[in-house]
Formats: sequence, structure tokens, C-alpha cells
Amino acid sequence: MHRFTAPARRARTLRPLAALSAALLTALVASPTTEVAAQSIPEKELGKATAMFGDLGLLRGLHELTDGRVLLIEGRAARVQVGDFASKKLETTMAAGYEDNELRAVQGPWPWRGDSIALLDPIKGRLVVLSPAGTFARFEQVAEARPGAVPGAAPAGGPGPVIGALPNIRFIAGGVAIGTGAVPRQQVNPTFAPPRVPYPVLRYHLATRAVDTLLRIMPPQEPRPPYANRNLMSFTTYVGTMPVQAVDTWVALSDGTVAIVRAATYKLDLIAPDGTRTQVGPVPHTLVPLDDDDKKGVIDDTKRATETFVRLNAGRMQGSTLGFEEPTSWPANNPPFRGDLLPRVDRQDRIWLHTRCGANVLKFRCYDVIDRRGARVARVRMPARTGVVGFGATVIYTIDEQKADKPVLQRHPMPF
Repeated sequence: MHRFTAPARRARTLRPLAALSAALLTALVASPTTEVAAQSIPEKELGKATAMFGDLGLLRGLHELTDGRVLLIEGRAARVQVGDFASKKLETTMAAGYEDNELRAVQGPWPWRGDSIALLDPIKGRLVVLSPAGTFARFEQVAEARPGAVPGAAPAGGPGPVIGALPNIRFIAGGVAIGTGAVPRQQVNPTFAPPRVPYPVLRYHLATRAVDTLLRIMPPQEPRPPYANRNLMSFTTYVGTMPVQAVDTWVALSDGTVAIVRAATYKLDLIAPDGTRTQVGPVPHTLVPLDDDDKKGVIDDTKRATETFVRLNAGRMQGSTLGFEEPTSWPANNPPFRGDLLPRVDRQDRIWLHTRCGANVLKFRCYDVIDRRGARVARVRMPARTGVVGFGATVIYTIDEQKADKPVLQRHPMPF
């Protein structure tokens, strides 16, 4: 068992210790060093960053503006900022609060009608429409306001005819919102791994406020929740195998088509806005056995995520000793892509999937770039602690995660 003693100094507390759960660690570990697919695929190197700036906070969304600046959604404080690479300045254009012109929560951004941009405040049940320059234009009410709701929480009673039926919205355009719905609450025994429950992918019609269930997807198996022994001042994290489990993932394309990427076959199932279903692919891939470097990458990412959390919460965890319980069993092979992480979609509707580099899996991370025909357009390689967060017309935006609490935003030319 690895031991790590929390620093004695106090640090800015992000949330109460009780909020740390397997779900939080899953999100923190979503900066992978082990990604997966066929070893014979040529890898295009991501070029050096042409511009960068840092001290961004928790970046939840990005949209390139017409003048080259970037609209940024800072998730921790629920604020909207505009970043200028030339001046290295961040300007806050909307902030969190209870006033009518403020945000209770924010999701997005998404391209909207014309060249405008849409954000969603799910608590107030309205779209925030911005101009192409990123300035406020208007509000559009699309659901019932839920003033007593907690940002990020699923509604009681499961999906209903409100935007709260979709706690995690990934797409808004053409009069619909597409996202994942809530699952029934489970009684969790803290001494066992939680049960796997399929989650629904829902389509919400902004005009009628009706909800359609498109499909259900089984998530990866999470480990048992972390265990805190306050008497012994110890905290044990159970390392999960989510990064190397073969699970399906999904994404919405620009016309509202939902693309489901199947882990068993590496095929794409496409559900068009009119309900038509087609299947394309498969993307050629070879099963790669899980090796010691793959396992080390998963374990190291979990340790790094946990230690970062402890460092940021040193005031509450002062003097605590961390322990890490490693998995007793692992999958035999790597999956064709990381199904536990969200895919990205660029402006050409190409799907970017985290995948395993052919070699040096601890040094690099790779993305398979798949078009809507199910063909691999490219495989892009970048340093292991770099992750794609958005796209412009001819550029890629990444986060340098070397400093987890103060990531650096970078802009690179598209490598193909």
C-alpha cells in the first residue's frame, strides 16, 4: 500500500470532504496516460503551441470567437469569461448570482442561430444567447425555473418535462437539447463497488418541452467508494479499472445526429434527428494486451488525482495518511478507445476519441479522429499531460495539466 501524508498547511477548500466520492475521483482521473488502439496506425504529432495563457480555474467549455479570442466557461465559479491570447487577459462577462442578469449554473457553449452562441442555465431554465463577439444578447426561457435546485444535481423523481431531466447536456441546436438523464438512486454499500446502472440518452424539445429516450448506455464499473477513518486519520482510495474497461460512448454531431461508438466492434451507430438508424464502420483496430505500463498509468493517475485533492483540501485533511488499494483483477486487453471519457467533436463533425498510443504509453496520449462514415481520418499524438478541450476553424485548443490546480490553455495548428 502506497502511503502519502497530507501537508500540514491550510489550502483553499473547494468543497467539503464528504463530497469526495468514486464519481469525483473518476472525473479527476480523466486525465489519462494510457489510451488505446491498433499499434500499426501512423501517429501525427501535435505541433507546438503557438499561443497560451494560464490561471484559468476549472475549464468546462470553450468556443472560438470570430476575432480569435476564446469564450471560456469556468465551472467552479459558474462564470463566463473571454480570453485574449495576445494580451493574456481574461475578462469576466457574466458571473454567478441570484440577480436576474446573473447565472445560477452554466453549461455549454454551443453554436446557435446565425453566428451567435448559446449557453444554458439549467437552474433558471433558460438559454443565454451571446453575440458572435461573446457579449450578452438575450435570454430565452426553454424550461421551468427550479430556484431551489442545487447546481449539478439530478431532479427528484427522475426525468420529467423540464430541462432538469438532463443533468448533463452535451448538445443544443435546431430546437433540441441532447444529454444524459438521471438514473434511479441506488442503496450503496460502502464496502462494495456500486452497482452498474445504464443511463439514458435523452432528447429534449425546447419548444414543446417533451423528452424522448434515444437509448441507454452501460457505464464502466466503478470501484468501491473511498473510505475515511477519522479515528486513525487515514483515507483509503480504491483504484478503479474504468480507463481500460471496454464500454460504449456517445456524442452529438452538429445536425443533432447522435453517434454511439461501440467498444465491442468499433462501429458507429447513428441516430438521425428523424429517428433513422444506421451503422457504419468498423474502424480497423487490433486488440492490444494490457501490460504493466498500462496498469501503472491507471494507478499513477488515481494517485495523482487523489493527492491533488488532498493538497487543495489540506485544511480539512491535515495530517491524514493516504492509502491506495490496487485492483485485484484487470481486463485482459485494452479497449479500442477510452469509453469512460467524453469524446470531442471538431468543426468538421469528426469525433476525437482517447486511444492508446502504439508505444510509450506513459509518455504520450493519442486521439483517434473518426468521421461520420466510420473511417479513421488520423491518429494524433501529444504529451501525456495534455488534453484536447476544443477546436477553432483551423486550430486545436488543449490544456497543459502539469499543474492540475492552475492549468494552461494552449492553441496549436491542426496537424492534418
